[in-house]
Order: sequence, then structure tokens, then C-alpha cells
Amino acid sequence: MISSVLTLLALSPLAGAADLVLDGESMSASGTLTYDSVTLVNGSILTVEDYDGTGETGTLAILADSIYVDATSSIVASGAGYRGVLDAPGEGPGGGDGGSCCRDSGGGGAHGGDGGMGTVDGCSDTDGTGGDAYADESVIGHSMGSAGGSAGTADGDSGGYGGDGGGSIWLQAALLTIEGTLQADGRPGSVTNNDASGGGAGGGILLVADTLVCTGTLSATGGEGANTDDGGGGGGGGFVRQLYDTAGTTCAVDVSPGDSGCYAEDGSIGISASGTYDFDGDGYTWSEGDCDPQDGDVNPGESETWYDGTDADCDGESDYDADGDGYDSDLYGGEDCDDGDG
Repeated sequence: MISSVLTLLALSPLAGAADLVLDGESMSASGTLTYDSVTLVNGSILTVEDYDGTGETGTLAILADSIYVDATSSIVASGAGYRGVLDAPGEGPGGGDGGSCCRDSGGGGAHGGDGGMGTVDGCSDTDGTGGDAYADESVIGHSMGSAGGSAGTADGDSGGYGGDGGGSIWLQAALLTIEGTLQADGRPGSVTNNDASGGGAGGGILLVADTLVCTGTLSATGGEGANTDDGGGGGGGGFVRQLYDTAGTTCAVDVSPGDSGCYAEDGSIGISASGTYDFDGDGYTWSEGDCDPQDGDVNPGESETWYDGTDADCDGESDYDADGDGYDSDLYGGEDCDDGDG
């Protein structure tokens, strides 16, 4: 079980929250959004706004009681993460080398997997170094892909930009149903002045649910390194997690790295993880005896409060039989005239 460490979203009452319904529509958003229910149907597309170096751009977190994405709809954060920089290494903690460090090519960006190394003209030797993977499976939070490095400028020419990394999608709901596609792929590198830049790394997708029904596809692939008479490194694969408490059906996942050419290195494969998770943060999962994984005040470690209608300690016994003699109190419709004496 992964421990409950909510670094951004806190489970809270959603009474009064609005619904979000996209029916054959498109919408762009970033940051943290709270709804009662979210529904995407009939080819709807929810796009994560590109990272611009400020605030929560490049990331989208949705907290709701229920989220449904039908088989024709999608949430897209491809290329919305850390950015390629003109004539320089890629942005982000795993950005690929590029610019003045290198003669011809840039390295691939990293995230769940390492970025690949580029090659010089003639494909004869290594050049821009790929970034190092940094995704952290112990932290529940956003995680964007780093950008590839620009093509090398040591030969006197501009190297353009490396491929942008994928952004971050975080969906958290009591009932989370994904039949469509969530995408956070890295962008490919490009050719500038006959030199190749590195591909961006795949981004992050995090699903947190009490009940997860995921039959669609989750994609956080690395972008291809550009290919000319030298090769840019491929971007590393991204970071995808699917966490649930009461029950979970998990989606197919693609965290493949980006390819490369001219004997440059492909990126390395990203991370795909799934498992049980303490949805309400009370220290117990459904499999550990939590009879209400959506209420943090109900679990096997709680003390029982009699006659309130809630089995707070999850022992399965009647809440109206305080003395445990098998008979409910006559004050609450039972036959026990003295519920303090078993």
C-alpha cells in the first residue's frame, strides 16, 4: 500500500460545488479545480494549458465526487510541461544537454526514464547528454516531464529548441471512470541548421480513487530525438500511477521512451505503478477493514459513538446495542429495556 500523503488535494465536503459537463466540446484549463461531478462525452477534449514558468500552468488537478470520461473523449497534456530553450539545455530537473556544451546535437529530456544521448555529424561519436530520471514514487503530487536540449551551438550555428516535456494530469474522485484517453506525451526534437535537438520526456498522470474503473488508455511517452546527419537523444518515458481503495480496474499504460536516429540513444522506459491507497487518509484501506473509505472518521481505529447510526469502529455490530447482548435498545426500536447491562 502507498501511504496517504496528499501534498495538494485534501479530501473535503463537495456540497455546493458545480458540475462540469463537456458534451462534444473543448476546454482549456490549468491549476486545481473542484466539482461535484465531471462528465466528458461525445468527443470532448479537455486540454491542459502549457507551462509558462508561473503558477500551476502545465498541470491540471481535478477533485470531484465522480469523474467520467467516455470512450470518445480525452484529457490532453502533451507538450504542456517543461519547455525547450533556445540554444540551451532543456528546462526542468531532467533537461537534456544542448547549446554551447555540444557541437551538433542535444540530449533527450528525462522524467520516469532517462533521456538518451545525442551524436555528432556522421553519427560517429556521442554529443549532447540526456537528462537523469527524477520521478518519485513516494510522493503523491504533480510531476511534469523535462524538455530535450537544443541542438549544439559549438559549431557556430543556432541550435533552435529541444522538444517540450509532457504536462501533468491529476484526477481524484470517489468514483473515477476512464473509458477514453489521457495523454501527457513529450514532444519530438527538431532540426535547425542541419543539427538535431533532443526529444521531451513524457509527463505525469495520477489517478486517485475509492473505486477506479479504468478501461481506456493512459499515455506518457517520450518524444523522438530529431534525426539528420547527427541525432538528438530520445526523451525518457513518463510517470503514471493508478491508486484505488475499495476496488480498482486499471487502464492500459504506455510510458515508452522516444526513439532516435543516427546512432543516438533512445530514452529509457518510464514508470507505471498501481495499487491500493488509503483514499480518506485515516490510516486504513478497505482491505484493512475500513468499512467507509470515503469518511476519515470511520475506521477500525475509531471509538464507537453509540446510537448515531454510524458503525464508527467498523466492527459490523449494531450501533443500537451498546451492551453487546444481541438486542437493540428499546429507545431505538429494539427490545432491550436496559442497554447498559448485557
